[in-house]
Amino acid sequence: MSKIWILSFILSNFAFADIYFVNPSAVRGKDVFDLRLDFSVFNTQNLFDTSGNKTPLGPGDNYSMTNLDLNLIYGLSDDFDLNLGIRGRRTQSEVSINEYKNTNFESFWLTLKYLLSKSERFSSSIDVLFRSTFYANGNQMVQSQNLILGDAGNEQALTLNGGFKFNYNFFLFGRMGVNWPENVLSSEGIYDFKFSLLWEPIRVDLGVGGTISFYKSPYPSLQAARDAFDLNTGASNLFVSWNRQLTTPYVEISYLNGDFNYGINFRSIVAGKSTDNGNFIGLYFSYHTGKTAEPFKGFNYVYTDFKTLGKASYVGKDYIKIPFGFSEDLEKGDEIYFFKEISGGKEILMATGFVDEIGVDWSIIKISEKLGRIPLGDPLLVKVLLKKN
Repeated sequence: MSKIWILSFILSNFAFADIYFVNPSAVRGKDVFDLRLDFSVFNTQNLFDTSGNKTPLGPGDNYSMTNLDLNLIYGLSDDFDLNLGIRGRRTQSEVSINEYKNTNFESFWLTLKYLLSKSERFSSSIDVLFRSTFYANGNQMVQSQNLILGDAGNEQALTLNGGFKFNYNFFLFGRMGVNWPENVLSSEGIYDFKFSLLWEPIRVDLGVGGTISFYKSPYPSLQAARDAFDLNTGASNLFVSWNRQLTTPYVEISYLNGDFNYGINFRSIVAGKSTDNGNFIGLYFSYHTGKTAEPFKGFNYVYTDFKTLGKASYVGKDYIKIPFGFSEDLEKGDEIYFFKEISGGKEILMATGFVDEIGVDWSIIKISEKLGRIPLGDPLLVKVLLKKN
């Protein structure tokens, strides 16, 4: 179970024009709410033994698993996110001439994420996961004809996340941590790294994730672990495994449509020990609501607002001229924030900068950070930060 959960990227945000871009290394911000629904199907092709050798399934054997995950993510503050999730699962397998299946709620979880740092290009966070299954294999399914849903019990994980923005279109995200899984399985290291490529409104993620066993299983062999539990695992090594390891490259293609994102993903377990060789294919839908996290920290603030009404223009690669100056009480060095207003009265931050040159009715803004394409032909909301003493 934890293999599938850990390979998921759960969520935060960069805002780009009128799209919502997920940054897994940051947090959402106070009172921001996200919902994400994932559907995936896995089919076993071969088995990996405890030495990492690939072995074929028996004649007529097969195994499949279907997951439906719901995640609700809420910004408790500008530094903390809370994620609540629940999973339903169906497992199905044929072994020799026998067919086994099981469908039920599988597990629920809680994740807390804390923002460690965020700058123009780099962000980092740490999160802790608590997960528990709805079932207990030891007293419900021993020697049962029911196929088990997964590894029963409680799981915890501690993960460090990082993200780097090369430019507006190209990002690198990574996470590394420690997982303490259920069913007295060995503790293990977890990792996930991906490149995100953005061509509005399309995002493509290319990554690889996996687990590295710490070889802490209390049993001397896989057979000893299986004998201790005496469970129906079907034609699969995914669960009740022994010092498991796996490597899973993946690709996800998303369509970013305002506060609604849709996507399809493909993952494949290509190497491992005491696990399955097989493929996942999945679909997801996500919805975002609430204002984007404010970028201002450390002082009280108020705004003076102006609208460019389509009269802003580039005067250099990182310089924008706006039709406001001394006559609107702007001063050289003032902090400037460019927003685009979208449906529902929401404001999406697209760029930050400061007044570099100024006249009576004009100012030239030096762009410090660009978070999205600035549609200068459309009305822009320009906010000038006024610090309080």
